[in-house]
Amino acid sequence: VLPHSLRGRPAPAPRRVPLAKTLSLIQELSSELAKIQKMTHPKADRDGERVTCFCCGAE
Repeated sequence: VLPHSLRGRPAPAPRRVPLAKTLSLIQELSSELAKIQKMTHPKADRDGERVTCFCCGAE
């Protein structure tokens, strides 16, 4: 038997973030990541020199 205070209430569960909010946060983060990658991975080497990405070492 549940104590009187818990009757009619769902069992206390860890806080759940709505799925829609989670998905929108993921989209936001991935678009930010895409911006950062564009900044750190130059499209063309201007002087023909190799450019190394400081974050991942890609050339």
